[in-house]
Amino acid sequence: MSSKYSFSISVKDFWLVLIPVLMLLTCAGGAFGFFVVDKIVMPKFTDLENRNDVVVPQLVGLDVETAAQTAFDLGLRTTRVSKREYSDVKPSNTVISQEPHSGTNVKRGRHISLTLSAGPEVGAIPAIEKLAEGPAKSALRQAGFENISVRTTFSERIPLDFAIETEPSSGTKTSRSAPVVLFISKGKRPTHASVPNVVGEMLSQAQTAIEASGLKFGRVRFEANSVMSAGQVISQSLTPGVDVPLESSIDVVVAAER
Repeated sequence: MSSKYSFSISVKDFWLVLIPVLMLLTCAGGAFGFFVVDKIVMPKFTDLENRNDVVVPQLVGLDVETAAQTAFDLGLRTTRVSKREYSDVKPSNTVISQEPHSGTNVKRGRHISLTLSAGPEVGAIPAIEKLAEGPAKSALRQAGFENISVRTTFSERIPLDFAIETEPSSGTKTSRSAPVVLFISKGKRPTHASVPNVVGEMLSQAQTAIEASGLKFGRVRFEANSVMSAGQVISQSLTPGVDVPLESSIDVVVAAER
């Protein structure tokens, strides 16, 4: 014989039990949700906000290439030659100072401004004789001299386009900001020049062409001419295209005013 058991609870007692249980589950769910947000979700968002922050490294004392690479590895960029200052302590192209300073928090991609050493203020002019023009300039710049001008001149001993000397001369100790003249050879001075054709040119243009050829502008005679305009060269004393001794004179006949 089987027995049947039944369980009954009043509505009032049901709600008295259910409500606390629901409140307990709600509190537990809220606590769990807070734990998830606080310990898992929020740190990720915080990391996203701070992921672009970089601490500026110490670049002072490094050569410019190493400093640039160090900054690049951290996601920073450098203004490689923002300024140069003479220094008797820091070698040339070494970082003297930086802005922002090391230890500063900045955003990734920030430019770091560097002040580089130009080396000691006083330097010695290097020997450049018989170097090609490009290497001669490089030698001067490597010695710290940037204010370089070039002049060409004839030389009996230095081949065409090679350095003859400097002014001040090599070995001279002077300020690296001082001007340096680099003399480049035009080769041996020619003994002959080719006579230019100046017929039809205006008098001033004819004189310029003759002197540019290494010849002398000689006597001028004016003569009436029905074809040429006043001031144009009618004829010249030396045949165009002929080689003549350097500094030979060329006389010209010029059309007079009508």
